[in-house]
Amino acid sequence: MPSYKCWVSGPLVLAVTACSQFADTRLVGPVAGTAHVVPTGQLVRPVGRTLELSGRPVDIAVAPDEGTLYVKDNRGLTAVDVREWRVRRELAFEKEGGSMCGIAVSADGRHVYATTAANTLSQAAASPDGDVTWARKIELPGPAGAGASYPCGIALSPDQKAAYVCLSRNNTLALVDLEAATLRAEIPVAWPRTRLHSPWMDDGPT
Repeated sequence: MPSYKCWVSGPLVLAVTACSQFADTRLVGPVAGTAHVVPTGQLVRPVGRTLELSGRPVDIAVAPDEGTLYVKDNRGLTAVDVREWRVRRELAFEKEGGSMCGIAVSADGRHVYATTAANTLSQAAASPDGDVTWARKIELPGPAGAGASYPCGIALSPDQKAAYVCLSRNNTLALVDLEAATLRAEIPVAWPRTRLHSPWMDDGPT
């Protein structure tokens, strides 16, 4: 497995803005001035502060109090202290990596949900100071109940009792009962979906 080093710029922005030429054979890491070479080989010049992470970030979510930034990467979940701008905790997915999008924080800030690259919705418990520990896993099987479903984007219901998860390989939207920790139903969609937007969310990708 390659060793990734990536940067969060912000305080609350994962993606960098000024993306320019490809860096060819240069090593991943900081270069002259404030620029960085990222794992994709691109040279980027972030706006604001940067924070080095030992992973390849794919999605982010901010705690309701805006004190913690949760980053999903190819290895697991990272909690970042926004005010001190440091990594507070890194949690690795047990067996599966993380790919594409898929992370959400409960309205009370006590739970963080992240999807893996195979068939799991992982739930972490968050303390008041933003520290996290894995709490449980909910299996989301692939087509006909077998194999990987490739779960991606997540949205939580207004009462926080259910999660809606895009199952890319199944071509379905999963309804997950968070109280019972079970997959309640799957809603077929026309083609694979990776992200979703709920009407009760002010800002969410489609």
